[in-house]
Amino acid sequence: MILSLSQTRRFTILVLLALFTCILFLSFVPTSHSYYSYYIQQPYSPSAAPATYHSSPPSATDPSCDPFQLETHLYYDKTAHRDTHFTTYDPACKASHPLWVTQLWELGPNDPPLEAFKDKTVLLIGDSVDRYLLYDVCMFLNGTYAVHPNDSYIKTVNETVVRAHHALPRSCFIDGPSGAQGLVLMSYFFYGFDEEDMWRDKMSTWSEPPRFKERWEMFEYEAYPSIFGEEGILAGRGGPDLVTVNMGFWELARFDRLDEQRQFREGVEERELVDPVTVAEGFVEEFIGKTVEVLGRLRRLAGDKARIRWRQMHTPTISTGPYFIDHNTGTKKKSRGRFTPVKIKVLNEAAEWACRAASEEEVERRRRERGGRGQWESGKGSWWRRVGGGEEEEEEDGRIAVWPVGELMAPWPTGQWLRDDIHPTDSAGVMVWGGGVFEYLARTPQSKPGTRRVGDRKGAGLAL
Repeated sequence: MILSLSQTRRFTILVLLALFTCILFLSFVPTSHSYYSYYIQQPYSPSAAPATYHSSPPSATDPSCDPFQLETHLYYDKTAHRDTHFTTYDPACKASHPLWVTQLWELGPNDPPLEAFKDKTVLLIGDSVDRYLLYDVCMFLNGTYAVHPNDSYIKTVNETVVRAHHALPRSCFIDGPSGAQGLVLMSYFFYGFDEEDMWRDKMSTWSEPPRFKERWEMFEYEAYPSIFGEEGILAGRGGPDLVTVNMGFWELARFDRLDEQRQFREGVEERELVDPVTVAEGFVEEFIGKTVEVLGRLRRLAGDKARIRWRQMHTPTISTGPYFIDHNTGTKKKSRGRFTPVKIKVLNEAAEWACRAASEEEVERRRRERGGRGQWESGKGSWWRRVGGGEEEEEEDGRIAVWPVGELMAPWPTGQWLRDDIHPTDSAGVMVWGGGVFEYLARTPQSKPGTRRVGDRKGAGLAL
């Protein structure tokens, strides 16, 4: 078919219009480079310039930064475990890479001690997870490991007692190749908030005093002063720089045993025993109230300068097992769902709420105590706030936050990082749990002597 001249002109115009439309459309469609530069922007931070304008990288010891409260994920390498690290997306607050625990391990005999950990102290209050953590880190960093009676860190116990009682306090002194690091880790064990001495049948774990109130008072008025008191083994230090706390697993075990005993008293036959799907609301409320009080007492004991973090529970390999079963009830049921993901989630959330409530109470207490000596500025979300009046300094505002180690581990198959049903392997314990502890410790300014109340019983009574 032969087109006429008018038809040819119209066809040419249509082709040109089509080409122009395509060019115009493509100019608005981002290329791969422009797509990512447009849609992935660094989050706005009022306290920091954009990453492209940083004249120097952010400090790895900045006390105002907590990468675990930001968008952070864990890369865990079970084979080359020293490649394990935390990835944080905020350029102004990044976790150390390589991990601080790896940097400590890499020190040579001619290297000076790392200033971020020089003469600092960590106190781990909790359970066997903390016991394993302290031991694994101690062995990894060639520290001096010791086990102590419940009332004193000055005294040590022999190997026979250690094998018979797994719940005794531990310590580790890490001097490093230079012999001058001065890093100390201490642990203290609690059976949750049990006041009924319900674990006497677990003789490998049980030790005096078993009830929480009595055990806490021994810790506060005897064991703690044996560390930081005038005649303590760390008498020259003001107290712990970092404290981690957790009572979760033993509390879930306590709830399960109480429920099992209740069903036994009510005459429920063994074949009809039912595991609760979640934790009863009344028990959760009790847990929150006791956690708030204990965190408040711990803050007053450790002092204003100490950084306190609640160690989040991780989800074990399996939720059942015979260890915590109360054989005194006559029950022969071999497994109960005491550590299910639902129960772990419930108590983790309850602990986070308790931390928030304890923090608010502490901030209010400190506001009242400061009186006319200067008021807190609006922190704008910062953990550290400038204090007005006289010489200015930075202090933590009393906030007790959750260390979300359970959430960080959740995506990883438990077969890669658990040595048994509950406890992390030595490599996971050192790199993930130890990595988190040292990340916090590096960002905590060293405490000064004379800032803690040690061994003062005046007005001290637990209301638990």
